[in-house]
Amino acid sequence: MMSSLNNPIFPLLETTFSEIDNYKKGRLNLFKTELDPDGYLKFRNSKILVHRFIARIEIYEPNINDYSLLFNHYQVHHIDENRLNNQPNNLQILTQEEHEKLHGFKFQ
Repeated sequence: MMSSLNNPIFPLLETTFSEIDNYKKGRLNLFKTELDPDGYLKFRNSKILVHRFIARIEIYEPNINDYSLLFNHYQVHHIDENRLNNQPNNLQILTQEEHEKLHGFKFQ
């Protein structure tokens, strides 16, 4: 697994070292969250959305060779459409085109 923690070429565009480190040590619950205006959980005092954070660490990074784009070029879909269910098995990494096709409309 190629982690952004030890790969200087892979930019940490959305997360900080301490957030990733705490998550990998099982201390995600130390982060306080709140709802953003669109109904997604985000880390308090941050712009980082919880579902994007989980998808990046649990899905994208372990399978980085399966993706042709940097993570920030993907969207994260909630399979059950529940924006508060951020379990890795409920998240799917898609291109904007794939996500729009799935929902049947264009995102702005």
